[in-house]
Amino acid sequence: MSSVAREALQWLSNSGLRGSLNIGQIGSEAFVAMVKWAQRIVVGLVVAFVALYGGDWAVYKMRGSPQGSVAVSQTLVVPLKGNKSEYDYLGTSDMPCSVSIFSQDGKSPCWQLRRNRAQNTNL
Repeated sequence: MSSVAREALQWLSNSGLRGSLNIGQIGSEAFVAMVKWAQRIVVGLVVAFVALYGGDWAVYKMRGSPQGSVAVSQTLVVPLKGNKSEYDYLGTSDMPCSVSIFSQDGKSPCWQLRRNRAQNTNL
C-alpha cells in the first residue's frame, strides 16, 4: 500500500467519514487501486504537458523563432473616486507575437492576440 493511500485511509478513519462513505464495504484494495489510477492519470497529464511544451519550443526554435504582429486596440483604465473608472482609448498598434502554441521569448502567441484584440492597461 502506498504512503498516499495509507494517509488517505488514516485521515478517513480519524475524521469519521469512513462509516458514511462505506469505505470498509468497498475494501481497502479497491481504494488503493483507485488512488494508484489517480496518480497515474496525474503523472500522465504532467508528462503530456511537458512533452507538448517541449515540442512547441523545439519547433519554434527550429523554425528560426518566427514572429508575427497583430493590430490591437489599446485602452488605458484610470481609477477615479468612488470605485469608478475612466477608459481612455489610446488607438491601435501592432503588437509582436510568437507563432507558437504557448508564449515563447516573452511574447504572447499570435492566436491568443487575434482572439483578444482589445488590450486594457490599468494604472
